Amino acid sequence: FNSEIHGMHYGEFANYTEYFIDALDRGIPYSPGLEEGVETICVMEALRRSATTGAPIRLEPLYREAGLL
Repeated sequence: FNSEIHGMHYGEFANYTEYFIDALDRGIPYSPGLEEGVETICVMEALRRSATTGAPIRLEPLYREAGLL
């Protein structure tokens, strides 16, 4: 993809999407998996909450809320 037109992040997203679709089509494992993606979202949410409150946020409750534990 032409990252000069859409920006570098667009190109990275497009490449990851192409990789993911190819793996699904071929029936092969892909990485990162869904669980790792949900863990990343939990970390981002903890960062957001911490920035809002100024307090550290434990990840375990977020992982439980997301069904990871």
